[in-house]
This record gives sequence, structure tokens and C-alpha cells, in this order.
Amino acid sequence: MPAPADGYCDQRFAAVRAAFGGNFAERGELGAAVCVLVDGRVVADLWGGWADVKQGRTWQPDTLVNVFSVGKGAGGSLGFCDPEPGLAFGYVMNQMGPRWQNPRTRALVDAVYACL
Repeated sequence: MPAPADGYCDQRFAAVRAAFGGNFAERGELGAAVCVLVDGRVVADLWGGWADVKQGRTWQPDTLVNVFSVGKGAGGSLGFCDPEPGLAFGYVMNQMGPRWQNPRTRALVDAVYACL
């Protein structure tokens, strides 16, 4: 049974719609949604596939899902923001402030990223 897809996509972003549909047809995606904004305007708001294949329940714009490990990429990216001069791998976290002041530990930034 082919996966249904629905939503809005500006014609200038037809490649986004094609790639989205390709996830179902070529890559075995079961269900998904994507919303793309450019300069604060929605240029693509797509959803498709199955929320429950056995029940024949299609994916809807408000379908809820578990998002396991979604924070790993975002958390890892924060390492490139460097809000504190000198904050890098090998940096001792105990120097960051009162929450990290524990004389029994010597936590490194490396350890924090290893947990992501």
C-alpha cells in the first residue's frame, strides 16, 4: 500500500516535496512530517505515511511520536558556540561556576559530550 502524503509546498521548493516523498517510496520511511521556514515564512509543511500501518491510520499534522536521542545533535552543536572563552575539550568543568564546584571530581567537557 503506497504511503499517502499531504500538506503545503511552495512550487519553488518542489525538490523538498520530491525528497520527502522519496523517503517513503525509496527509503522505507513509515511516517514523518517536516516544516521548512525561510525568512520566517512557511515554504513547506508536509506530512505523510502511516502512524499505524496495521490499523491503516495515516500520519497527520498533529501525530505525536517519541523523539529518542533528539537532543544529541543539538547538544553536540553547542560545542561549537563557545559561550565561554577557552571552553573546549580538556577544559575542567569545575572552573565554570558554583554548580560544578566539587573538590572530589575533576569533570572535563569531554565527559559531558560523551554522555550525549
